[in-house]
Amino acid sequence: MGEAKAADQGQATPSKTDLAIRVEAIARLLLKGWPRRRVIDWVDRQSGWKISARSVDRLIARATVILAKEADRHCDLKAEFALAKSRLEALYSAALDRKIGDDRIPDIRTALFCQRELNKLMGLEAARPEVEKPDEAVTFEVIGTHDL
Repeated sequence: MGEAKAADQGQATPSKTDLAIRVEAIARLLLKGWPRRRVIDWVDRQSGWKISARSVDRLIARATVILAKEADRHCDLKAEFALAKSRLEALYSAALDRKIGDDRIPDIRTALFCQRELNKLMGLEAARPEVEKPDEAVTFEVIGTHDL
């Protein structure tokens, strides 16, 4: 990286188009799961950009911001929640309506699993109401009985 660093100091600032191309290339590498060291090695050996590790870090930072914005734009939490809830409800229904041959035999284990997952999704696990316990024991006395 030593010669790339020296070349970077005398290198002209890339055009907006070149910068966009570089950021896009780095973003693709990040999407593949490449760590910083591997990205720097790729830039140094294969890109032909002749830039320093510090410049690569700036490109990685820009690419990361762009990827985060892209993820935010495509992530509609309400829609994802509704889709997950609908899928679990469909699986629950299918488990209870399961047919084997001509017989309707509900799959209770799968239905219970689906219900538990729905409870988690809806936040019902943490919202479990506490059952009030009486302060003192309550006793009943049976007064008179008659035979019928």
